[in-house]
Amino acid sequence: TETGEKYCPVQEVKHVDSEDIPANLCKKINVAALPKRSGNQKIEAIFGVKAIERSHIQRRILNHQPVCDAILIKDEIEQVKPFILALRRSQRQSAPETARFKKLTVTVCSSVEGEVEYNEQKVPLQLGVWDWILDDETHAAYVLSDPQETDMLNSDLLADAVGQIFAAVFRVERADEFARLVGCHRKDRLRMLRRLAGDDEIPSMDELERKYREAGFETESDD
Repeated sequence: TETGEKYCPVQEVKHVDSEDIPANLCKKINVAALPKRSGNQKIEAIFGVKAIERSHIQRRILNHQPVCDAILIKDEIEQVKPFILALRRSQRQSAPETARFKKLTVTVCSSVEGEVEYNEQKVPLQLGVWDWILDDETHAAYVLSDPQETDMLNSDLLADAVGQIFAAVFRVERADEFARLVGCHRKDRLRMLRRLAGDDEIPSMDELERKYREAGFETESDD
């Protein structure tokens, strides 16, 4: 059709659930007309369509330009990470994914250049505003900012992007709770964590930070 839609056998179609699979790469693949953030297991169970695995995609960041507040934003993200890890451990604990999460850095950029490769299909990286890309090998994520945004530290869209990055690192499908922790005010985070975890016994901030420092020393080979 004029919109590029067509019918294909289920075996030849892929589902795109991850936010960091660029649109220009999707144009080279038979992508099912299904919404993102639907859950890979649910889509496969209902429609028989398998998702594109993030591990099968190579990402190469060639150049990036951080925004002027990139260091402040990075510091704020580091401060919320003990809360995210405490929430994740309340759901399911995995030492290797904890180690990956601790290594993760998130940089908000005014421009990001790179390339993406999947099944010998190589395309330039093209990110839209608040899109992101995660280099799994270097544990570095890059978010393309909105040039019109004047208060990034309080941006709900940035919080949503960071929540999606955390979900990709932890290899989970839902990022809503991560985004809520990232986006809430610092003074409310402990109460928000207790609400999300369903646990009134969440320890103090000092205890959370201590547990965070001690967590995740196992190597990747333990996965």
